[in-house]
Amino acid sequence: MYLEQRASDFVKLWLIFAFVYFPMLTAMPLTIDAEWTTTAPNHHYWITQGRWFAYVLTTFILPPHLVPYFTIALFGLLACAAYLLVLKSCSLPLDWRTLLTFPIFCGFPIWSFIAEFPSNIAGAGVSLLLCALAALAIKSRRAENGAPGWLVAAEIAALTMAIGTYQAFVVVYPTMIIALLLINPSFANVKDRTGLALQAALILIAATLLNYALQQLFYFGFGLLPGGYVAQFLRLDLFLDSPLWVLAKTAFQAANIYFGTPRVFGSFLIVGVVVVMGAIAGSRGSWVNLCLVGSLMSVPLGLAFASGGSGLPDRALLGVPVAIWTLSILALHDRVKAIRYVSIAAIALLTIQSVAVISQYQAVRNLVAEHDRSVASQIYQRIASVADLTQVTKVDFFGGLPAPKPVFRTGRTSSAAGSFFSWDNGNAGRIAAYMKLLGYENLQLLPEAERRGLVGRYKSMPSWPNAGSVVRDGDIVLVKLGEAIGYFP
Repeated sequence: MYLEQRASDFVKLWLIFAFVYFPMLTAMPLTIDAEWTTTAPNHHYWITQGRWFAYVLTTFILPPHLVPYFTIALFGLLACAAYLLVLKSCSLPLDWRTLLTFPIFCGFPIWSFIAEFPSNIAGAGVSLLLCALAALAIKSRRAENGAPGWLVAAEIAALTMAIGTYQAFVVVYPTMIIALLLINPSFANVKDRTGLALQAALILIAATLLNYALQQLFYFGFGLLPGGYVAQFLRLDLFLDSPLWVLAKTAFQAANIYFGTPRVFGSFLIVGVVVVMGAIAGSRGSWVNLCLVGSLMSVPLGLAFASGGSGLPDRALLGVPVAIWTLSILALHDRVKAIRYVSIAAIALLTIQSVAVISQYQAVRNLVAEHDRSVASQIYQRIASVADLTQVTKVDFFGGLPAPKPVFRTGRTSSAAGSFFSWDNGNAGRIAAYMKLLGYENLQLLPEAERRGLVGRYKSMPSWPNAGSVVRDGDIVLVKLGEAIGYFP
């Protein structure tokens, strides 16, 4: 009977997930970065980004990440399992309240931002499950007043792998712990809360240090160096130079997210009502509750603070959905009827809005994908008119096309409206890899040194789609897409 009930609970959650993500489950256009993660000869790029366990997952465990339906569906299955574990950690049943709030936990639009990258979303589901397992384990140990060494080691290992898959999960785990402290009645007194919080902090520190050590081993073992992509977001120097300015910018970003402004999400979300109701409900009773609610809303923005208050992609703020879910649960269980009723209406409306904006983003992705496929076809035909594409042909792309104006607004740091022909102001390597991925063969991009030597040649050429924008110069085909020099690494 227990297994039957758990299976029934899982199916209910999966159906809700499918309702939220139906547009992304049924169509998956190629998105930015898919062109190189799919065509790369190996998955070493994960190691250079400091994501050693993402390399392990992609190389040995997960199937190819560009398979339609699979990556989002797998994320959904893992999110459902993680949610059941979080409910168990918080001593909550799967009732109408937890069913109503599940779309916030797994479908708040920040998840959609990371789902734009098929190579990331499946691993994010694994990390979410690992964080939930670690939170449940520490709750069980504290409740039973026991600390078996193997279980502590397992918690550290789970959290280490979660961080090693995607660094943003370093704030998801503490957000889950704060949720546990606010919701679970077993941890109502200050002593129990303090003990669990201290143990969780030590486990997080141990996992972070272990992750760093393992990452160094992967660098050494594969003869690789850290890439600059992730490092560019760690800007503690900005805080040291202007601490008040960084705090102000982080607070401004938090306000935009927790009040669902179009600046962040492209459309207004009623999340602010849920946050206010939950904050009132959660902070009532003691100064400890007030501090926990403040921490709940601050911890997910920790990485934004570390990046100097701005510049961090919103997809990295994965603790935010957990924090908003926690506040919604607190509001639905409040003793004041007005707070409960207002929260029910706001949460239901937020679910509808989340489904709407996810569909909105997907519509933009589909339209941009159609544009890019059409442009790729036209460029290939023009190249074929000046060269014999039955043979390997050297080609160079200069500049980029203006990005097609999206019919709907997308998220501030979303790549949903990103075109392969406009990203990076025109990236020849990205364009060539994208065309290869579509099946356009025998196009050999020139090395960077040779490309730089051709820059002057483009000054006399018109830009795409004018006649003369694709010409043959000796054994090289030159394609001028725009006037700007474009991207050179």
